[in-house]
Amino acid sequence: MSNDLKIGHLITGDAQRDAIHVAVIPLMAGETLLPGTAVALKGQDTALRTRGEGVGIVDPFLDGAVEEGQRFWCFLYPGTVTGMRHHWSHPAFEDTEPAPAAKTPVDRKKSEEWLREFSDQYCVNFREMIDAGVSGDSVHGGASSPYDLTEFWYHLEVYTGKRFDQVHREAMVWSCSC
Repeated sequence: MSNDLKIGHLITGDAQRDAIHVAVIPLMAGETLLPGTAVALKGQDTALRTRGEGVGIVDPFLDGAVEEGQRFWCFLYPGTVTGMRHHWSHPAFEDTEPAPAAKTPVDRKKSEEWLREFSDQYCVNFREMIDAGVSGDSVHGGASSPYDLTEFWYHLEVYTGKRFDQVHREAMVWSCSC
């Protein structure tokens, strides 16, 4: 969400039409909630009305109340999300997906070293292996396909700063050139 727009505050000065990202999370109503109601968490996935510090509001676009036990989208407050790549993180919610992006140049360097050793182990040209991983193409080497590529994908994501979904991962075919 753009912090330049100051969503949640009245507009002062010049303003133009724009678009924003809003972080949302599915929650279950712990009581009857109206659209736009401020909510706090009870546990990791249940929302209750609050007048104090909460995490966000009930989907303001709903036509009616959310009854206890029903699930709804909670719109998180502007400026509270600590990272956003369409998979966001927020201090009040446990992260269910690893965020492998390099935190420092050292992290990226360690992943590059791991990938170079991996390419040597499977007799694959490093650059071709990286390009194939990013594009989802085939990679040809002098050794048979690695059985478990979990660590490969982790290090490739850290090294490239890109996330690859399961469909993309399965599209990459490893073959032996012997």
